[in-house]
Amino acid sequence: FTVDTKPPVAPILILPDFPYTNNNRLTFVWSSVDEITTFTLQFGVDSTFIDTLTVTVSNLQDTLYKPPIPVGDAIYYWRAEAIDRAGNHSGYPYPWQFIVDTHSPEFKETIVWPDTSFQGPYTITSTITDSLTGVSSATLYYRISPDTAWVSVVMDITATPNEYKAEIPEVSEATRIDYYLEAKDIVGNVGRDPYNAPDGFYTFQGLGVEEDRARIPTQFALMQNAPNPCYHQTTISYQVPHDCHVQLKVYNLTGQVVRTLVDNQVRPDYYKVVWNGYDDRGSKLAGGIYFYKITAGEFTSLKKLILLR
Repeated sequence: FTVDTKPPVAPILILPDFPYTNNNRLTFVWSSVDEITTFTLQFGVDSTFIDTLTVTVSNLQDTLYKPPIPVGDAIYYWRAEAIDRAGNHSGYPYPWQFIVDTHSPEFKETIVWPDTSFQGPYTITSTITDSLTGVSSATLYYRISPDTAWVSVVMDITATPNEYKAEIPEVSEATRIDYYLEAKDIVGNVGRDPYNAPDGFYTFQGLGVEEDRARIPTQFALMQNAPNPCYHQTTISYQVPHDCHVQLKVYNLTGQVVRTLVDNQVRPDYYKVVWNGYDDRGSKLAGGIYFYKITAGEFTSLKKLILLR
């Protein structure tokens, strides 16, 4: 009989060989090895492969494996080893790493202009994030009146982390202005704000100073959010008749503040703010009943909203 204790050569990893992808249907490919009977594949989110979520597939006869279900968004590591007829293991080569990212960039705290006496330019800012691969570009689209074509402006990143900014130029007369935002991540996933743009968009009236004086509110008011119930985001409108400090906060059923939407000094005007269902830490909140409350000088008002998931 023959005694064979020599380990075989480890297979060469071939695919996936990309640093990141938005395809969650994976195919693992490695090289063949002479006189090998089976291969073992490991992949998971732990580079040491000791995590309980690590997938180990043994007794593979082929040099290719396709997971039966799509994988989630994460940073993955993978490796494969060969086993010969005598049961000797080649050992695993150094693992390869890749990122699966199928989610679009997310927008938070986008400036929503109210109808205003200001003639521009109108500064639009938004906090745009992509947790896995990062934002590669952000664009503002606007049009002056609904019968004109959309104009694109590249948004610049500001000194504030993840904040992007662009301007809509000033207008010479009262007119309607529409706009929406678009961002792409490094993989190519596209996100828009509002989420259904360009069918949906933000809109406001840019007016001359003389025309707008009559539009200054005569009293405080907090309006019901729209839409309500809401899925992705909802708009809260309020009005302020004179200079004052405004706080607008969202509360859960236990009375805890989950999101501060406004906390600054404002001038008399009509305002809108968009809430995207996230808390102050940037975490997505569960569906349910929430309350939002405004405190403006001595004025307070509380309303209920329903968040669906």
